[in-house]
Parts: sequence; C-alpha cells; structure tokens
Amino acid sequence: MDAQLFLHAAATGDVSAIQQAYLKSTAILTARDPTGRTALHLAVLNGHLAAVERLLDYGISPCLTDHNGQTALYLAAQLSSATIAETLFKRGATCCTQDADGKTPLFYAYQNHCIDVVSCFLKSTAACAMDTQCSLTPQIVLKARANRKWTPLHAVRLHGP
Repeated sequence: MDAQLFLHAAATGDVSAIQQAYLKSTAILTARDPTGRTALHLAVLNGHLAAVERLLDYGISPCLTDHNGQTALYLAAQLSSATIAETLFKRGATCCTQDADGKTPLFYAYQNHCIDVVSCFLKSTAACAMDTQCSLTPQIVLKARANRKWTPLHAVRLHGP
C-alpha cells in the first residue's frame, strides 16, 4: 500500500487498511499529505476515533505538526471533538504549543465555543502544569474551575498574546 492509500484509509477511518499498511512497513507512519498532515491529522479531521486510537497504538506521535504548525489536537479543538482531544491528551498531546499564527489549541476551542473541548483541556492540565512554557498556569486553571465560568480575562490569559 502506498502512502496516499494509507492516508486515505486514515481519512476514511478504515482501520483494517491502516493495519495492513502498517504491518507491511512501519515507515508508513511518516507519510504526509501535501499540507504536511499525517494520518493522525486526517483521522482526527474526519472524526474517526478508532483510527486515531490505532495510529496512536502504532506509535505515531500526537505532537507532529503540519505546515501550519498544528498538531492533531488543534483539529480536535476546532472540530469540537472532546472525545478525540481527551484521547490525544492521554497519549501525550500537549496544549502548550503555538501554531504559525501564535495560537494554541485551546484558543480554537474557545473561539469556536466548544465548551466540552475547553472542559477537556481544563481536566487535562496536570501535564501542562509541568511545562514551564504552558500558558495554562495552575492558578488560572483552578480559578476557572472553581468559578465554573469564563471571562475575557481568562480567555486572554489562556490563549496567550
């Protein structure tokens, strides 16, 4: 199976085709489309949780970026997919990265009013709290959790500049 077919399998959620390609060559995980998106990006983009889980099981990194500097977590945030975002967090994704426009995945979740995804980010900040470059400081997270409401100040603090 060539790279294009593998990427198509990820985009359509064809887990058996993903498995067949992987068993033929583990190097297939490095395949990218013209925009630099990996199979994981494409599975997330199309909402295929089973494909996302399989790709992560095979060792594809949730931290790989496309040409815009976005990881799969950015796509989950933009598409209101809390389940996929949670899966990515459990497998090592971080909310602390900035894309080419200087925005974080949380910015897109908040901008798109994806409350479930924003809540998922807040629940998953334990790992981010260990990262000195993360904009989700424990104080702001705890305050937002305690108040159960968001203000524009929270948004600015959480999104960075």
